[in-house]
Amino acid sequence: MIGKGFKRRFYAMVHLWCEREIQRIIAEEKQKAPDTLLAYGRKIYSQCDEDGIIAEIFRRIGTSTRICVEIGCGCGLENNTHALLLSGWRGVWIDADKKEIARLLHALDYDEEKHAHLLAIACAKVTPDNAVDIVRKGLEKLGDAEAEPDFISVDIDSYDLPVVEALLADFRPRAWCVEYNAKFPPPMRVHVPYEKDFAWREDDDQGASLAAWVALFAPHGYRLVGCSIAGTNAFFVREDLSAHFADTPWEALYQPPRYYLVYRFAG
Repeated sequence: MIGKGFKRRFYAMVHLWCEREIQRIIAEEKQKAPDTLLAYGRKIYSQCDEDGIIAEIFRRIGTSTRICVEIGCGCGLENNTHALLLSGWRGVWIDADKKEIARLLHALDYDEEKHAHLLAIACAKVTPDNAVDIVRKGLEKLGDAEAEPDFISVDIDSYDLPVVEALLADFRPRAWCVEYNAKFPPPMRVHVPYEKDFAWREDDDQGASLAAWVALFAPHGYRLVGCSIAGTNAFFVREDLSAHFADTPWEALYQPPRYYLVYRFAG
C-alpha cells in the first residue's frame, strides 16, 4: 500500500515539474511575442490559466456593460466567468446538465427574484437555432434584453462553432473565449457540424480547431490574441480594440495540447 507521505511527496514533485514546465513555455513564448498573454495566466475558478488571461485582456481593452455570458457554465466551481462576477460583473450562466445546474442553485441558495438581476441562470441545451433567444432571455432577467455583453465564453464539447456562428449574427461583445481542439494544429480547419442528437463521448471528437475558429471570427471583425497554456481555450478580441495587442501571426499563438497542466492548476 502506498503511504500518504509518499503520495504527498509525489504530488509535490509533479507540481514542481509542472511549474518549471510552465515557466519554460512562457519564456519561449516571450521570445516569439514579448507581450504574450500567457505571462498573465492564473487560476481562480477557471480550468487552468484563463482567469488571469481574461483579466489582462479587459485591463487592456476596458469594459462597457460589464456583462458576461457563459454557455457551458457547469456548477460554477470551474468556469471562465465566476471570477468576473466576484469582480463586480453581472452574468448569464447556461448549462444543459440538470445535475450541474441543481448543484449550482443549491450552492448559491439561488432565488431568481432576489438574484437574477446579478446572475441569470438557465438550464438549457443550446443549439444554433435557439442560442440567441436563450441568451436574450438571460439578459432580460438581468434587466435589459438588448444589452450587449462585454464577454461571451462558449464550451459545450460538441457543435461549439455553429452555436458561436449563430451568436455572431446578433452579438458584438468586446471579447470571446472559445474552447478549441488542439489535436488539429494550423492550418487544419475542422469542426463538429450541428447534429440535433449529437452526444459527446468524452473523446476528441468535439469542438473546432483553432484554424476553424480564426476563419469564423475574422469576417466578423475579431482577431485571435492568445490561447491558454494547456491548449484548451482561445481568446478573440474585436478588431477596433486589437491595437492593445502585438500584431502576431495567429499561427504563432497556437498552443499544442498540454492537458497534463490541468492537474497543476487543480484545486
